[in-house]
Amino acid sequence: MKKLISVLLSVMMVISVGALSVMPVMASTVSSGEPTPTGPVITGQVNGETSNQVSFEASISNPNQFTFTYNGGLELLGWEFSGIVEGADYTVVADNGNTITIALTASGMTKQFVANAKVKQDTKPGSETNKPGASDKDNTGKSPSTGAAMTGILVAGAGIAMLAASKKKN
Repeated sequence: MKKLISVLLSVMMVISVGALSVMPVMASTVSSGEPTPTGPVITGQVNGETSNQVSFEASISNPNQFTFTYNGGLELLGWEFSGIVEGADYTVVADNGNTITIALTASGMTKQFVANAKVKQDTKPGSETNKPGASDKDNTGKSPSTGAAMTGILVAGAGIAMLAASKKKN
């Protein structure tokens, strides 16, 4: 009878720890009064595909100026900004090699836009560089590894060890 109870307790412990490790965690939204202006929402792309080969930063001296840099290995042909209009929402301040600096107007600061680096694609057969963002896998939606499953395995192992130790005493 004692063995049956200890086995049932071990199984229940393993199931509860396993269920605990897969429970979703949710955070509540906290509002702190008046919303603060966040500025433009910018996405970097290479040839129309989201990529981390395009980086950008705001100027410290002029927060309306943004510098975009293409960090890939292919030849940059030019820049394209969709979602904003040149002359109305932005003006080009400087265009040097793989970087471009633009100044956003007041209306441009409130918009969402895409900075698209147009690059020359490698047309060699079997070449991986013909896809500019191929090596830049977007893992933002992937949850981090927490080790909760390993904890469940360790707890199960401890239960089995305790069961084995109690068998030796009987």
